[in-house]
Amino acid sequence: MTAFTALLPAAALLAVATALPPHAATSAAAAATDAETAFAPYVVVLRDSASRASARASTRALVAEAEASGDRVGAVYDTALNGFAVRTTSARAAELAADPRVASVEPDATFRIDGAPTHGTRTHGPRTLGTRTLATRTLATGTGTGTDGDGDGDTTGNDRTDRTDPGTADGAAGLPLVQTSAPWALDRLDQSALPLDGSYAYRTKAEGVTAYIVDTGINTLHQEFGGRARTGATAVYREGVTDCNGHGTHVAGTVGGATYGVAKGVSLVAVKVADCRGDASLSAITSGIDWMVKDSLKSPSVPAVANMSLGGGHSFALTRAVTRAIAAGITFTVAAGNSGEDACTGSPSGIRQAVTVGATDIEDRRPKFSDYGPCVDFSAPGVAVVSAWRGSTTATARASGTSMAAPHAAGVAALVLAEGLAAGGPRKTPAQVAETLLRSAVPGRITGLPAGSRNLLLHVPAAE
Repeated sequence: MTAFTALLPAAALLAVATALPPHAATSAAAAATDAETAFAPYVVVLRDSASRASARASTRALVAEAEASGDRVGAVYDTALNGFAVRTTSARAAELAADPRVASVEPDATFRIDGAPTHGTRTHGPRTLGTRTLATRTLATGTGTGTDGDGDGDTTGNDRTDRTDPGTADGAAGLPLVQTSAPWALDRLDQSALPLDGSYAYRTKAEGVTAYIVDTGINTLHQEFGGRARTGATAVYREGVTDCNGHGTHVAGTVGGATYGVAKGVSLVAVKVADCRGDASLSAITSGIDWMVKDSLKSPSVPAVANMSLGGGHSFALTRAVTRAIAAGITFTVAAGNSGEDACTGSPSGIRQAVTVGATDIEDRRPKFSDYGPCVDFSAPGVAVVSAWRGSTTATARASGTSMAAPHAAGVAALVLAEGLAAGGPRKTPAQVAETLLRSAVPGRITGLPAGSRNLLLHVPAAE
């Protein structure tokens, strides 16, 4: 376990100053002093304690000390992890990092959603998310207008986004439910090989399972959700609970929409951590996960899965929050990332206990944007995926990214959890769910994967 992490700009500035001429060194030293006294946002994580009560007591004590020192304390975390967000100086951050009660102090970095709309008809044209570099990863795919940017062979920029009739029919006892005229991404989940047959077969709608969508919010009134979606919490206070981006609604539609969803009866809970631009601060994400774990613990008999289709550089705080959520019984699916590099370099994609998902297109090819490597557990459809959108109760959008791949896995995880409930056994653990997903994934179908990557494609498990 890391003893502590502290990224302190003043130390770096002082190191530069020693190598510069006297007049430059004076300027650098002045800049270092300014940096030491300027307030900046940080996230503080405390070390583990013997009990929850002692951990909370330590947090309260450290928060009180920080406030007495003039620090501006924000959110306080006490469930997924123990710690707090704070605005303070780099000098004070160094003092906090040296405190024996503290495990980590890191800047309140910005993370970004791992997917972008390509093109298609919507009630409101969404903001196109161009390529943007944050930390060490490029996390958005941009548009595909004028080229085959979504991988479906259409280069006109006029892809159809017509709502497809679910055509779902209940089979006889013991037989699967079947959705006819299914979107290609769902169609791919129940087949071991191409070509697609136009239908999606499944055995349960996953009623009785909760899916947390840690994202930009959900358009809860969308007809795809049929009253099954609610807003649980928001950490983006200036924007309220509305999904003003569309990304979270798209993800939720893939997890549990009536037409576009894998688990058509799952209960969806929005945990809004990203703003209208798709940016999410580390402190907001941590707040969202902390709330989510609290909410899940209120109903310990209800199985839960969480999807987080965002990413950024490595973070001790985010790793701690996600791993503790998993330890609390929540199966966590995350996007591999859209920078076309090793997924192990970022968070949450590099978190071993989470289910990390790469993307494939309609021909089972890995798109160039999809991150890869040993931290990716398997891949799922993530190119030209149609789902629900913001702005109206019927809006849809076609989008590409590992953001679109991960919620397919979350939906299948919900199916696995629901079948466990129906069998009358104990609630399946996240490790058991992950093992089922890995065991049922189809090997050897994906082309374009670099060496060292698992060639596994998500598949709805057979009945156990």
